[in-house]
Amino acid sequence: MSKPASLFLSILLLLLVSGPVSANEWEMATEAYRNKDYTAALSIWQRLAEEGDRDAQYAVGVIHYKGQGVRKDLESALEWFQKAADHGHRDAMFNLGVAAWEGKGLPKSYATAVKWWKKAAAKGDPASQYNLGLAYSLGKGAEQDDDKAQALLASAADSGHAGARRALPALQNRIATQATLSAGVGTSETRTKDDVTTPTDTASAPSKSNVANTNASKTSAADDPQDYTAGIISVEAASLRIAPKHSATVLDILTLGTPIKIVSATDDWAQIDAPAGSLAWVFGKYVSGHTDQATIRGAGVRARSKPGTGVGSTVITKLKAGERVRVLKTAGKWKLIATSIKTWLPTSNFEMLDTPTKSWHARWVSTSQSRIQGNKRSTQPSTKTAPVADTVDDDNIGQKPRAALVRTLSSEVLGTARSNAPILAFITRGTPVRVLSERGAYVSVQIPNGLAVWVYGKLIEDMGKIAVVNTPNVRARSMPSTGADSGVLGQLRKGQKISIISRQGEWTRLRALNSVAGWMRRDQLDILDTVTAEWTEKWSRARASIRR
Repeated sequence: MSKPASLFLSILLLLLVSGPVSANEWEMATEAYRNKDYTAALSIWQRLAEEGDRDAQYAVGVIHYKGQGVRKDLESALEWFQKAADHGHRDAMFNLGVAAWEGKGLPKSYATAVKWWKKAAAKGDPASQYNLGLAYSLGKGAEQDDDKAQALLASAADSGHAGARRALPALQNRIATQATLSAGVGTSETRTKDDVTTPTDTASAPSKSNVANTNASKTSAADDPQDYTAGIISVEAASLRIAPKHSATVLDILTLGTPIKIVSATDDWAQIDAPAGSLAWVFGKYVSGHTDQATIRGAGVRARSKPGTGVGSTVITKLKAGERVRVLKTAGKWKLIATSIKTWLPTSNFEMLDTPTKSWHARWVSTSQSRIQGNKRSTQPSTKTAPVADTVDDDNIGQKPRAALVRTLSSEVLGTARSNAPILAFITRGTPVRVLSERGAYVSVQIPNGLAVWVYGKLIEDMGKIAVVNTPNVRARSMPSTGADSGVLGQLRKGQKISIISRQGEWTRLRALNSVAGWMRRDQLDILDTVTAEWTEKWSRARASIRR
């Protein structure tokens, strides 16, 4: 299996406390801490800690770790975490596991990290369940076991752990693909998504209960009353269906990183709103009025996936007479409308956010525009725009690749050199990449796990699980279109065999390992002066693991 080149697990200070100490004393210490009178807080917690109170021991460890009122002292922090852990404090156990995993303040030992996370996970700690799940998935500190990894990630995800909700679908997809490969399907360029992200740093004041992270960015639009939960598609291709069952008609395919609004949810399915709404095509004579004031004329009017009645245009649903719709665009005799059709996704296909952020709102707006623009174009490219004999951007030609390492906790690989471009993958800190060129604040990169790309279906031979390229120099694109928002990521050679991920209309999504590149922000990378032995080992190890 593939392993993330580097797994960064920050020390999370979750400060769960519940012990036999005097409520009045604890409130005094907590109040002092919140008022940033760390000396007063420490004087109370220090005494209680020395008396053996595990919650106070953990709180003292936090103060030493953060350097609040005292000099930052990791050694002292870990000593207090050790005492708290010995008394059964699960967050102290988690922190000791992280320290051992990273070799920060403790000897580097994956086995020791796993030992502590097992203890904390058994006490129901979601962060420890998540880290332990990744350890089993990687086979570090414990024998590789995808079943245990999946169970632990599922448990953490059920508790609301954001990292687990991202990682679980990736693990499940990889397990499914490995099962397919073991059955003898596909021999080259096969790869499932393994872009595991990790939780962001959080720190809370010690208290008698969980304290929310007050430093989190919470932004919502003034004109967008929040009667929904914000979410992000976490799989490479999510089928948007008109009913909560896998046999229901697919309205659209939402790609990795697409923002969604979650209206309601059960254990398995969620009703969601997609950017720009539920889009469909209707023959123009059955639509009365314009823009927001339009209504459907006639009973049982067919809403279609494409403007036409050909083989590629499926009937999504039938609209009622008088039903209000919003007209977005006219193409010949057909109108693109936003309908009131309810749409559904499996809950495993997305990650819920605590609150809609500025970046989520910006991506919602840009994706809405892209979905409308994408539906305005003809769904069949002409021979001039079909992906044949095209070239990649000139910036990518004739330059020697440079070695780089991801410097941020989690980074997006984009389809074009724009902040609102489609997200192709997430990669984590320490991942080796090849930098091909620079363009402003962005760089063109190759990543060891390859990319999910779109190819016009007539240029490949679809063999079910794999595709064989049947035309020279086929363009691999970031979106299933030839429009300006669909970047050319590279070229595929004739005869190349590639794993199929999904299909959308006349386009097919493939997993390409070589000859393709995405875009990243330059400030998310440490570009090396030379190709080091460490970088080469990481790249080779990542590539070798794909072919196992």
